[in-house]
Amino acid sequence: MKIAILGCGATGSVIARLLEKERFVDETVCLDRNPKRSRKFLGRGGFDIKKADARNENQLCKLVKDCDWIVNALPTAIYTRDKPVPLNPKILEVAMRTGINYLDLACFGGKSTTAEQLKYEEKFEDEKLLALINSGASPGLTNLLVRENADDLEVVKRVNIRTLEEQKGSEFIVPWSKEEMLDMVWKTLVYSNKRFVFKEPFSGTSSYDFPSPFGKMYCYLISNDETYTIPHFVQMKTLDVKNAGSDIEILRTLLRLRMLDDKPVYFKKTKIIPYYFVYSVIPDVPTGREMIKIMREGYLEDGFFGVFVDNFGEVKKKRVLVRSYTIFPSQRMIKNTMPGSTYITYPTAVCALSFIKSMYKRKVYGVLPPEALSKVARKQVLNELERKKIIISSEYKTLT
Repeated sequence: MKIAILGCGATGSVIARLLEKERFVDETVCLDRNPKRSRKFLGRGGFDIKKADARNENQLCKLVKDCDWIVNALPTAIYTRDKPVPLNPKILEVAMRTGINYLDLACFGGKSTTAEQLKYEEKFEDEKLLALINSGASPGLTNLLVRENADDLEVVKRVNIRTLEEQKGSEFIVPWSKEEMLDMVWKTLVYSNKRFVFKEPFSGTSSYDFPSPFGKMYCYLISNDETYTIPHFVQMKTLDVKNAGSDIEILRTLLRLRMLDDKPVYFKKTKIIPYYFVYSVIPDVPTGREMIKIMREGYLEDGFFGVFVDNFGEVKKKRVLVRSYTIFPSQRMIKNTMPGSTYITYPTAVCALSFIKSMYKRKVYGVLPPEALSKVARKQVLNELERKKIIISSEYKTLT
């Protein structure tokens, strides 16, 4: 099987490196608008790297025409004259034109209440193609666990998703796309009492008791992708998605200092938009070699990423909590498993690989987020994660 990776930066490069080790993959083609930069992320492997512009559909069609899958690891949008242009629809069009199955890691969402990829459901079914959408760690594994937990309940009342992003060190390291990281502070889609509403980022603060050594931490409402699909596939009253950890606290501080405002201010008669100024001064994600050096010199001591899914509902009229969670391998563990990757990019890539590996032989068509997969397919994804030493802990509790 031949797989094209579109966008070989921090996350796409890790997906490519993982696929290189898999027997079911014959060839991996790496596509990026900056091949020189991609080479720094990919390292010394014998990857075929080609220059590609995601906005040029005709060019992409020629580059991927003999592939079986295309993995879209690009940012969800590019900005033209300060207006976002979603990229997922463009790559979905390429997949349809060339008859290639598709996977992406997130949705743009925007002011809609539905992921933009779902508009292609009928077209992919008609073409007998599969598009796995929002299929990383969060979104991705979180969505799958929501559905797994829901199957143990007769009625789902409320679902809480909590993610933890925590790093320890003398310097802040951007662990994944800084574009996507900063976009997390826009108005956030919320599903409450069976209604979609938009709320301000970092509103509705609550606490969550994470496993040791983290303990109780504040969790905040920031932009998420899960709300754009889960309520459309799993019946519930409320979906509450919040994030915690040092990475999130940094974003909160920037927002409170108004450093992420998109309205211009004047400094010594010069017009400045704070958001773009911050974007320009925040360092990029470290390349593989840079990350290895950062760890060796101790600037980043360790980093952690975890996802926690709590489904509250009823079984035989009794209140029940079904909880599933995992804390992915820490940065110190990852540096031995996949040197140069981060505590965010490695889990995301491993989840994406598990989704592809579990689905590539199945005759399933359409546009599917993880919560829409069959029970058998979901089980296989979890088995693949376990083979990569990603262990999901589960708990079933009757509440009084």
